[in-house]
Amino acid sequence: MIRRTAVVATVVAAVAIPTGFALNSASAVASCDGKAATIVGTASADRLVGTAGADVIVAGGGADVIVGKAGNDVVCGGAGDDTITGNLGKDRVFGGLGADKIDNSNGHEGVDRLWGGPGDDTVFGQTVGDVVYGGDGRDWIHLWGGVGHGGPGADGIGVAEGKAYGGTGNDKLEPFGDGIRLVGGPGADTLLLGAADTGGARVDLAAGTGRTLTFPGTADHGVFEFTFTGVENFDGTGYRDIVYGTSGANVLDGDGGRDTVYGRAGSDACRAEVKYGCERLIP
Repeated sequence: MIRRTAVVATVVAAVAIPTGFALNSASAVASCDGKAATIVGTASADRLVGTAGADVIVAGGGADVIVGKAGNDVVCGGAGDDTITGNLGKDRVFGGLGADKIDNSNGHEGVDRLWGGPGDDTVFGQTVGDVVYGGDGRDWIHLWGGVGHGGPGADGIGVAEGKAYGGTGNDKLEPFGDGIRLVGGPGADTLLLGAADTGGARVDLAAGTGRTLTFPGTADHGVFEFTFTGVENFDGTGYRDIVYGTSGANVLDGDGGRDTVYGRAGSDACRAEVKYGCERLIP
């Protein structure tokens, strides 16, 4: 049985179709990822809440709030800026045309697949088995487990546990945990540090290795180590960083702190208190 928040047969047909969404114009039956919808939104800003079973939820044209429950749900965002929250099941979530927020931070038990849509989306993955894909927009992917894949846009991927793969755009890859693996894509990608760092970093872009200090000078001090490939640029912490470039052209920004950068070969742009092999300065 399909639950609707209003008369939908004429409204849904006018809604732009996001990734994963399909509509049979003859019967006006909405579907998501090839499955007939059980809950369908309207052109207004709806709140769509799933059941304990396996739901197929299709948003309408408004800025909707969609909440999955315990079942293995399939969810498609609509044309508005939707907020989609997963839960305990093994969910498949597709962002719509708007700037959506897909939050699976409550989905501790499920292994989920999350896709950003054409808009500038923010996506949160939670468990080790989660796989998150950026869409066509400038997406931000935050991983507390799993694997993140950038899309065609200039995406940002932050990883506390798991792996990140840049897409075809100029992406920013941020490790904020130990043992993180980052893989840049065809674009000019940047190793981004600073957001969760509590100490300086030492990074070698050519070798693909890095380490950040955590809480130096305290009883909780430690070191986070990470590896990466295909990363050309560096954006440092607010502390003292030491960074080595590659043989190609790099942009090396120490950010705050008393930093030292080594541009090596190539036409490098740098910002640091101590600079070697830098042809240009970042203003």
